[in-house]
Amino acid sequence: MLKSKKKNTSNTNRNHFAIISFLSFLSLGLLIFIKYKNQNLPISEINFLYLGNVLNFLSYLALLIGVSILYLRKTKVFVESKKTIMFFLWLSLGMLILAWIFAQREIPLPDVYFLKQSLKKVLLTLFYLLSFFSLISITVYIWLELVEHKSALIIRTLINSVIIIIILFGFSFIYIQKNYSDEAVRKESYGTIAVVLGAAVWSNNKPSTSLKARVEKAVNLYQIKAVDKIQLTGGNAPGEMSEAEVAFNLVKESNVNLNDVFLENKTSSTAEQIRFIKNELITKKNFNNIVVISNNYHLSRIYQMSLFYNAEIKLIPADMKLNWDDSLYYKVREAIALLIFWFFAI
Repeated sequence: MLKSKKKNTSNTNRNHFAIISFLSFLSLGLLIFIKYKNQNLPISEINFLYLGNVLNFLSYLALLIGVSILYLRKTKVFVESKKTIMFFLWLSLGMLILAWIFAQREIPLPDVYFLKQSLKKVLLTLFYLLSFFSLISITVYIWLELVEHKSALIIRTLINSVIIIIILFGFSFIYIQKNYSDEAVRKESYGTIAVVLGAAVWSNNKPSTSLKARVEKAVNLYQIKAVDKIQLTGGNAPGEMSEAEVAFNLVKESNVNLNDVFLENKTSSTAEQIRFIKNELITKKNFNNIVVISNNYHLSRIYQMSLFYNAEIKLIPADMKLNWDDSLYYKVREAIALLIFWFFAI
């Protein structure tokens, strides 16, 4: 009788371990699928060596290794923890599914913006972050169980989860510190197209400092014959000219053949502009040499997005100096945006 009971318990534990493993693989697979669908890319475009995908794999690998050790070596602890593990895994998976459904539906929301992001994108990001935090928390919880930190386990889990997120942010922040240069373009004269990424338009359709600096860089490269064509990008908010049109008005003031200048005024984000480069300039128009112009703090995220899209581009910084406060603000914002793109491709 005792033997039969032990066998049943063993089978139950094995079943729970199998369910946890299945949920982990399902969540990882769904996350990768969603990332590529978020950017309208087919699954065949998946690059398993892309840094963002590697970070996803490592996150779930840490969870699976921890659960496996817990199951094989600390059966009693596994029995005590399995319900908590499954709850947070279901929560993480549920947030992913909710985010996917939310992204696909047209839901009427107030026309409110936070840090220049629409309410829908803010809520979508929140769902993804809750999914990620649930994953990190349960992974930390498992590893704390393995090293037998029994006291204040929940508090330790939350504190260590926050520390991990801070470390990830620090890695992203360090990554975007790279300084880019246009010397290679100036010396080699590629005979290519310069893509000016859109930037804010101020009241009365006045170009922002960033947009003006980007256009001036493109015009300068055109005038020294480092590029042959200029592509202006960027849509508009209601009641104002598009970023591309405002940029075009600036170009018209310079000595540029307007037949060499193209406009795109539908995109509203960096990701959409990289998608435009991949689909329209590279795939449809067969441009082989593309340089993308933006502010230096922005270029590292652009580079990572181009790798995600398998789009070969070169990067050139606009000549714009920022004071210390503005520089820190933009770099922090870019580091957060890059980290979110790595993990969720939004």
